[in-house]
Amino acid sequence: MHPSQLLAELERQATTAGAQLFAGVDATAVRGSNGRAHAVCTSMGDIAAGHVVIAAGAWSAELARTLGEPVPVEAAQGSSVTFQRAEGAPRQAMLLGEDHVAVARYGDHLRLAGWFRIGNRSTAVSDKAVDGLKALAARRLELPPDLIEVNRQAGLRPVTPDGLPLIGTTARWHNVILATGHGLVGLTMGPGTGRAVAQHILGEQPAFDLDRFNPARFHR
Repeated sequence: MHPSQLLAELERQATTAGAQLFAGVDATAVRGSNGRAHAVCTSMGDIAAGHVVIAAGAWSAELARTLGEPVPVEAAQGSSVTFQRAEGAPRQAMLLGEDHVAVARYGDHLRLAGWFRIGNRSTAVSDKAVDGLKALAARRLELPPDLIEVNRQAGLRPVTPDGLPLIGTTARWHNVILATGHGLVGLTMGPGTGRAVAQHILGEQPAFDLDRFNPARFHR
């Protein structure tokens, strides 16, 4: 799938359902007292909150820290390169396990993604990393010689010490829920996580058992 197209459709559906979305707004802190969060501080002012879901990816720990809540999420930098004119390129999505390179095809585009640099918080594109991706893929695949590179990107993946996401209520704040730490598969696990978090807030039985993802597992 094309990530930006998926997110655009999710945005459309959320807006249709009545959600208010604020683009280009920074969430800088969460304020609360007596075990309950009351507001999210943002660059456009405070937003009152009955429940707060911290799903800020690699920045989740910083946001939770404003409540004094320790969250063991670290950033890991990843890189990708996208090509056009992908006729003859692999049509099936695959993971080149030996080299940790993901291959995705959508339309006439081919995308290679990989690398996992824990502690590197830069979102600047490393030409060396991207060229390395291309070289690794070329070792395993017969790539067409006329591929046209159209985009290079770098981003931060939120990772946890045991590789499992953090989904559930924080230790000290009864109405603050974490939904972060999905590592390499945030796009894959995001819809299920969102459903489970919504069910938890509404007092319903979550679609799957959240115990193994309980943030408290690191404080037991």
